[in-house]
Amino acid sequence: MPKRTRNFISPDGHWRISTSKGAIMESRCQCSQADKSKEENEATCNLCRYTKELAELPNLPEEVYADNVLVIEHDTSGTVIEVKPHQLFVHLLMRCDSLMH
Repeated sequence: MPKRTRNFISPDGHWRISTSKGAIMESRCQCSQADKSKEENEATCNLCRYTKELAELPNLPEEVYADNVLVIEHDTSGTVIEVKPHQLFVHLLMRCDSLMH
C-alpha cells in the first residue's frame, strides 16, 4: 500500500503540518534469506527492527503503523519537528526506565 501524504498550513501561514500514513506493520518477518545473513544490527524489515531495538517492551502493540510520519514546521524560526512511531516507543522505554530506577 503506498503512503498517503497530506499537507496543512495554519490560518496565519506560519506553521506547516505534513502527515504520511502507511499500512499497518507486517506481523511476519519480511526479510529475505540474504538479509537474514547480514549482521544483526542491519535488520531490514520493520518487524525485525522493532523487535530487536525495542526488546525491553514486553510486547508490541497489536497495531503499529511503522511508516507513519508527522512533520511540524515553523517558517519564521525554521524549527522542524519530525515524529515517527519508532522514536515514540524508544522515548517511552527511556521514560519508563528512568521512572523505575
